[in-house]
Amino acid sequence: MEQRVNIEFCFKLGKTATETHEMLVKVYSVDAVSKKWVFQWFKRFRDGKEDVKDEPRSGRPPTSTTPDNIDRVRRMLADDRRLSLRMITEELTISLDQTWANYGPRANSGPPEGFIRPADRILICRSDGN
Repeated sequence: MEQRVNIEFCFKLGKTATETHEMLVKVYSVDAVSKKWVFQWFKRFRDGKEDVKDEPRSGRPPTSTTPDNIDRVRRMLADDRRLSLRMITEELTISLDQTWANYGPRANSGPPEGFIRPADRILICRSDGN
């Protein structure tokens, strides 16, 4: 979402899609969106679509990550931190695969709080005059 906002900003500044992608790569390094996606977002903006949010998708809504299930897992873990994924699966009546994907050790594991990506460190140092 953050990169989409940056793409829209560059579009409004009159930058080309290629220039925009190069700037994104400088800032986000390997985490930058692909050039193809930058061109697709530029096309959307040229067509008059200003919203950078995802459009609603058809299909069955997710059932394993409902706010109720998330609260239930938090309460279960607050009561007993040693619960296994299998025990959570049985309690929520969802598949083990869904439990692993949504509540396993790597689920929603982003960088730790305060983490600064190497590319951002370089920009911070340069902005300090170093």
